[in-house]
Amino acid sequence: MNTENCNPNDPLWDLLGQAETVKVSPYFVRNVLREVRLAEADRQLQPQIGLALILKRWRLILAGCAALLVVASTSTVFFQDHKNTLVLRSGDVEVICNLDELLASEDSALWLKKTVY
Repeated sequence: MNTENCNPNDPLWDLLGQAETVKVSPYFVRNVLREVRLAEADRQLQPQIGLALILKRWRLILAGCAALLVVASTSTVFFQDHKNTLVLRSGDVEVICNLDELLASEDSALWLKKTVY
């Protein structure tokens, strides 16, 4: 123990002498033991509390799962490989054959002549 800090003439000792003494309740030990038992019981019930919270919030969990299902199903629709199938009728083939010539004649005629159709 350090003898420098134990000066009997220190004003701190005077203040400590003026302080009221603390009286311990006769039920102090009983209250402490009750709190210890309650803390142990809470620790044992903790997994059951987690299950109770899940059961209370089942609607929220169900809504989240439904939203996830909707997002997953729509994403598969958007990211599928769609094969472009072209169904041609008999009259369409003739138009497609003449389409290149038609576009070429209109492009050159539009730029070479000053008349607008």
